[in-house]
Amino acid sequence: MIGKTRRRDGIEIGWRSVALLLLFCLAATGAATAAISILPLGDSITYGGPGDGGVSFPSYRAWLYQDLRASGYDVDFVGSLNKPDAPAGSDPDNEGHPGYTSGKVLAELPTWLNAYPPPQVALVHLGTNDVLDGVPTARTIADLTSIVGVLRARNPSMTILVAQIIPTSVGSTDTAIEGLNQEIAGLAALSTVQSPVVIVDQYTGYDGEADNQEGGVHPVTTGEKKIAAAWERALIPVLSQGVPIVVTTVPITPTPTVVPTTQPTVIATEPTTSPTVVPTILPATATPTVPSRFGARVYRIGGTAAQTRSGSSGSILTGTGRSRTTISSAATSLTPPTTSFTRWYPAARWSAGLQ
Repeated sequence: MIGKTRRRDGIEIGWRSVALLLLFCLAATGAATAAISILPLGDSITYGGPGDGGVSFPSYRAWLYQDLRASGYDVDFVGSLNKPDAPAGSDPDNEGHPGYTSGKVLAELPTWLNAYPPPQVALVHLGTNDVLDGVPTARTIADLTSIVGVLRARNPSMTILVAQIIPTSVGSTDTAIEGLNQEIAGLAALSTVQSPVVIVDQYTGYDGEADNQEGGVHPVTTGEKKIAAAWERALIPVLSQGVPIVVTTVPITPTPTVVPTTQPTVIATEPTTSPTVVPTILPATATPTVPSRFGARVYRIGGTAAQTRSGSSGSILTGTGRSRTTISSAATSLTPPTTSFTRWYPAARWSAGLQ
């Protein structure tokens, strides 16, 4: 019979069915090993382009992509733009729009995001044009908050890195940027377990004069490399631990079986006669067998580290004919690993109320 084969039990299997099964397996394997997609989102500082004297500055993206690949991380930059031309060995895709304020990005972001698969990580550097155009800080923060919401609407499990933006060489503008950066630090409160918001300090250590072009706003190569290094420091913990899987709906979080009202941070599990099911986050060791005169609890310790607010301390740096206060580096720690331990109690204490 053409196109079919016969098993010994007489059941016929179509070759096409077998081929489709193999293709499905290969597709599943490819999805599991796909590169992590990263969305560079911002204005001309993200976009790059020609600079002083006709020199082309590719933006931080070229250096960041090359550094991550050299370190062994499989990443894929995404965006509706693939200009300006990136150096060989770089990924040109980006969402950097010259001259755009946060509000203008917010208005067009949903359309851009529909042009490619949902990103898993976003790098947001926005606010410079807001300051230059005199947009109130409160308006910029509201727009950035809405941008986080739009990104999550595309992928509820996206990890979002938001920059405290780089300085300029203009004293009055730089003062406004410092105030904006202090408010940007508060966006860490938008972080959730499913979609962390990590604040990345791009301000500290960046020289608004030496690291920028003559106009004092756009980076030269030294500035681009500093921006790339700051992103990389924040990205490596994310890439090393993996990022949440892209989903189309928000998953339902299981409710613990027993939550003691007096100790909300401790989850207790009573022993039963059925085999104990050990969660995957616990060490792969067998639960000890003990006489029935003992009772036991399993305790889990862990949580999300609080984001340190930038600007809590600083030092005075003197520039040409001006001074400014720098903003301290913001903590970018991610969720610490969860640990656990089991405590056994004598039957008398167990019966006295430890249950």
